[in-house]
Amino acid sequence: MTDKIRCLYVDDQVSDPALWARVQDLKEAEFELDTADKLETAEKSLRTGGYDILILDIRIPPNKGGGIDDMPWQRTGTALIKRIRKGLYTGKGQLGTPKDVPIIVITAVANPAAQKDILEAGRGKEGLEFELVLFEKPADNGEVIQKIKELAAEKKKTASS
Repeated sequence: MTDKIRCLYVDDQVSDPALWARVQDLKEAEFELDTADKLETAEKSLRTGGYDILILDIRIPPNKGGGIDDMPWQRTGTALIKRIRKGLYTGKGQLGTPKDVPIIVITAVANPAAQKDILEAGRGKEGLEFELVLFEKPADNGEVIQKIKELAAEKKKTASS
């Protein structure tokens, strides 16, 4: 892992002033940050990016042919998490994104059933819990940045052991 924390931020409203402020705050915190505003872009980035941490919304506009796994666009983020946990974006070396990548979900979907679906999507094939953190919008930028730093430090510590 390089000194900079590589993050992918997936949200269709990244140009919204509040979200744009978060993107700028992340860049100022010296993260290497890529953004994706639709599913197709996110999947391409995941295949080639070698990300340390993912930040995403649950409602991601689908590809031209519809959502992944025949999911409506309102649940494409959950389906994307499941695909990550299956290792569908893992590559060699710096390419790809490992299935155990920490994921931070920032979403306006606040009902308990939806939150349960999101958390269950973060489980691996064997039912193991990978790191998945859930924030409700509007999330405090300082809290999100602090959580990213904690997850990166934990990942770095695990990698060096």
